Amino acid sequence: MVPQSAEAVAKYKDPRVKTKNKSRISNAAKSTIVNEVAKAANLTSQRSVAIKAMVSTATISQMIAGNWGMISDDMFRKVQGNLSIELDWKIAMTENLNEAYRYCHAARMQGLALLISDNAGKGKSNAYKFYARRNENVMHVECKASWTKKTFVRHLLLAMGVQPIGTTEQMLEKWNDQIIRWAKPLLILDQADKLKDPQLDMFMEFYNDHEGHLGIILSGVQALRKRIERGIQHSKTGYDELYSRVGRRHIELDPINRDDVAAICCANGVDDEEDITFIYDTFGGDFRRVRREIKRIHLARQEQPELSE
Repeated sequence: MVPQSAEAVAKYKDPRVKTKNKSRISNAAKSTIVNEVAKAANLTSQRSVAIKAMVSTATISQMIAGNWGMISDDMFRKVQGNLSIELDWKIAMTENLNEAYRYCHAARMQGLALLISDNAGKGKSNAYKFYARRNENVMHVECKASWTKKTFVRHLLLAMGVQPIGTTEQMLEKWNDQIIRWAKPLLILDQADKLKDPQLDMFMEFYNDHEGHLGIILSGVQALRKRIERGIQHSKTGYDELYSRVGRRHIELDPINRDDVAAICCANGVDDEEDITFIYDTFGGDFRRVRREIKRIHLARQEQPELSE
């Protein structure tokens, strides 16, 4: 008989469904995590990676050294999550990824400020993560609407691999000092359309303080461009200056073509032409829908939970 109280229902497990204990991370998955950690440490330092992963330097050191016995699966998961390491997804070299990569590289090498404002699902964030993992002195910050100014500055330091301790002003001084020390730094403010005005205004400070030295990518959906245009039309403080710093133009990535969709499918284990054609015909220009369809196909291939009588 199935229990009826709310507490009992929450704890109830259907005896007909065969369940397993919490899944453990395989050695193959741990190797993938450690390989990404080692690459990041080679670009920066083990201490910097530890700060970004929000774990101790000793944990990162033991991971890289192959001493995994004393490191729990939960700790591996923490590192994986905080460093945005994906275990079941492969990057494909799409046209959009290459295009966004080139813009990032130009901004970093020439100390430029660029505005990339385009539809969601064009692969912008994946391209930024890809670039940050392969180049030194790159800070990729995924902005959130809930952030206060202090939270924003805290995440700037975390993306830099510097401990975010102190007042907002103290953390900003620490951040600016490190920017000066770095050669060809790049700041990618991803999903910048979510930032409130006080945080977005800081773009001007960064640009003015480090003009020609710090490259900046200001990126978001079309709402970011429209917000800047409205701000200029209504003479809101800072918006005209902001638009001037990015050359009074915004960048849109090329439309996603069938070769891009096919490359993503093949890289992630879907190579049937009918599947690829179906995904391309229904994805609506959104890479996220491609990913969902690939996941759905893989799920359909898996064995479903067994029910006993």
